[in-house]
Amino acid sequence: MNEAEQSFDDARLAGIEELPIEQRAAEYLAVHDELQAELEGGDEAPRLV
Repeated sequence: MNEAEQSFDDARLAGIEELPIEQRAAEYLAVHDELQAELEGGDEAPRLV
């Protein structure tokens, strides 16, 4: 991961923390699914929330 990607991820996570708890859970689930797909090299589409 380069610095630009890290900055984007940090900003994204900070933005998620500002959301109401119900939305926060959905956003973290989306981040989880994206990371899991990337790590597993999966071609699966992320879950729609």
